Amino acid sequence: MGAVGGIPYLAVESGTKSFVQSFGEALHVELGPMGVNVTVLVVPPTKTAIIDKFGLDPASMPMKPMSVEQCVYEGLHALTRNRSTCLPGRVNRVMKALIPASLARAMMGNMLAKALLARARPATA
Repeated sequence: MGAVGGIPYLAVESGTKSFVQSFGEALHVELGPMGVNVTVLVVPPTKTAIIDKFGLDPASMPMKPMSVEQCVYEGLHALTRNRSTCLPGRVNRVMKALIPASLARAMMGNMLAKALLARARPATA
């Protein structure tokens, strides 16, 4: 979801996400006349190993991660309907529509800063 607003502390990753989204949406139009469907899956917070890798606690995240199965199901459904993009999860779509990108970026930055700080501190016994 950082393709549009950027992700603090993951600037390169959010930049590559922006490229993939722009590229995929352009291919959707270019390849459509040839019968090729292209859908960009905008992956929301999802229950994968990356949550643990960043040291995030799903219970304390502003939005609860969705299941991998639900994310894949909605993405494939969008592909079969030839949608250019798919953001799985009704709550994710509503939040994206209502929350300004600057606020979402600040929230993500605060969450990641706390996680990175916690990882940098040595464990106390």
